[in-house]
Amino acid sequence: MDFRIPDMEMPQPPPRHNKKTQKSRRFVVRWVKLHQRWAIALQQSKSVSAYQLAHTILFEEFKRKQIGGQIVLSMEMTKMPSSTRKRATEELIKLGLIKVSKHGKQAVRVTKVII
Repeated sequence: MDFRIPDMEMPQPPPRHNKKTQKSRRFVVRWVKLHQRWAIALQQSKSVSAYQLAHTILFEEFKRKQIGGQIVLSMEMTKMPSSTRKRATEELIKLGLIKVSKHGKQAVRVTKVII
């Protein structure tokens, strides 16, 4: 017995892509560990921008460990105005979470993340 319906096509699987034709994807960090020292220090912070910048720095630090380079606190990376970013950076320095360097009018670079 043939149970097929006449004139009906069977679904086909999608075509496979050759690895050479696939585009390279950007490195995306999905999660990072939040160290207890950072969590306790950030609880003392009264600034939401410092909290957001701390998370951004942790994500970037993980990314830089994987692909190399420096953590640059630019407007593009942090999505914060310069005055807010400056205040948040100073607070993270006071909390003892990061050390930074600045050369002229260039963006601030995180030299050390203290864990």
